[in-house]
Amino acid sequence: MGTFGGPDVVTDGLVFAIDAASARSYPGSGTTATSLEGGVNGTLINGITFDSANEGSWEFDGVDQEITAPLTQTFTTALTVETWYKSTDSSRSHLWSFGTSNANSLFMNINDSGLTAWIFWQGGGSNAVRYSTPQLMDGEINQLVFVHEGSTNKLYFNGVLLTPSSTIGTQSFGSGIDGASYAIGDSPFYDGNVYANRVYNASLTAAQVLQNYNALKNRFI
Repeated sequence: MGTFGGPDVVTDGLVFAIDAASARSYPGSGTTATSLEGGVNGTLINGITFDSANEGSWEFDGVDQEITAPLTQTFTTALTVETWYKSTDSSRSHLWSFGTSNANSLFMNINDSGLTAWIFWQGGGSNAVRYSTPQLMDGEINQLVFVHEGSTNKLYFNGVLLTPSSTIGTQSFGSGIDGASYAIGDSPFYDGNVYANRVYNASLTAAQVLQNYNALKNRFI
């Protein structure tokens, strides 16, 4: 099992990894977040600022800021997205997304009621898994991990698997999610901090999700 960026961070299947605490990924200024794996970098749009607390994060204003990365993969049966974040949102926003409102799109929504949803379009139909989990919006630094495996979607919060409050439609990605338009914080724009973001062309196990959490948690305690 590959590792980098601290003790036991999983790299098997990793295609994109940015971390504001790593000078190799971001020197504290500029518009490029260099991916530590995968060779596809992120572009900071509309003046995202650097916050040095907790070794570093990108601070989004909730108005028009995002980090984009043109991933080359099409994700069909396996995908993991891990984000370390602190949200100050008061309305619905995208923590991250793939694409726009079409058959190859996937969105991670969060809002002020603590509801989070995966919503993806397949043949024009909207499909979602929703969570009524208030601690997702507690204003603390947290790890949120989305895992897609076959026709199953899971969400982990600080290494713990959450139970959905509702499911709409199918959980299969069908023809796949297009990675070419991956973005962190796009419209409706995210308001808060992002410390690290990783995308895997693989489905992390519960043990691997917890492994990544344990590898970084001391940075935020």
